[in-house]
Amino acid sequence: MERVGRLPGVSPERHGETGPRQTPRRSGYERQVTTIHSPCRDCRQVRAARAAVRRHTPAQRRCHRVPAVEDRIRRRWGSRLSIARPCSEHRSGKLQPMAPTLHLLCGLPGSGKTTRAKELEAAGQGVRLNADEWVWRLYPDDAEAAARDDRKGLVEQVQWELVERLLTSGISVILDWGVWMRAERDHYRNRARGLGASVQTVFVDAPIETLHERVAQRNLDLPPGAFSISVEELDEWAALFEPPTHDEAVPPHIP
Repeated sequence: MERVGRLPGVSPERHGETGPRQTPRRSGYERQVTTIHSPCRDCRQVRAARAAVRRHTPAQRRCHRVPAVEDRIRRRWGSRLSIARPCSEHRSGKLQPMAPTLHLLCGLPGSGKTTRAKELEAAGQGVRLNADEWVWRLYPDDAEAAARDDRKGLVEQVQWELVERLLTSGISVILDWGVWMRAERDHYRNRARGLGASVQTVFVDAPIETLHERVAQRNLDLPPGAFSISVEELDEWAALFEPPTHDEAVPPHIP
């Protein structure tokens, strides 16, 4: 009689190698083997996690801006999920990662630029850079003067070099500078697009009376990275300010 493969821990009689039975009986071990493929609770969670990841496009899974849900899945399951593994379309070059974005914050002091920039940063829209905050940290003993002389220009130059490195790496940037002049905005917009990034001008506006009230209130208790601004300075800057036109900005954001 043809020999039947034996399962570990099961006697030959149970498999029909001896005795009159020609058809092997299903042992308890075999019955366990047939049910081992039933997904346990962890397996079901892993499958649900994989399904959630598959709802994103391959470009979203591959780019640097991984959604927060995927971060939680990665921390929970680790190597059991292959979230960032490039698919065949990525390896063939058919799909490319999403281009980074340069957010240009435009507006006068007191309009709410920094508040809006922090909201974008909290929403994961990019790395926020503010020249006044750097001046305040680099020149703590002479920050008021440094914010109004060539030292602030040096800080902005260093920050722009960092902006270019971030955009080249595929990371979006929120540039909280103010950029009052149209020529200045065109300059940085062209340089960012030359690096393959998209540009969004975020115009934050408020009436001049509101600006006066906000700046006067802020001067009473200056937050870190802010400087005292007089009414004369604000009026002078308002006269120089060139608001963005419709061809370069979305409608103004009025906080």
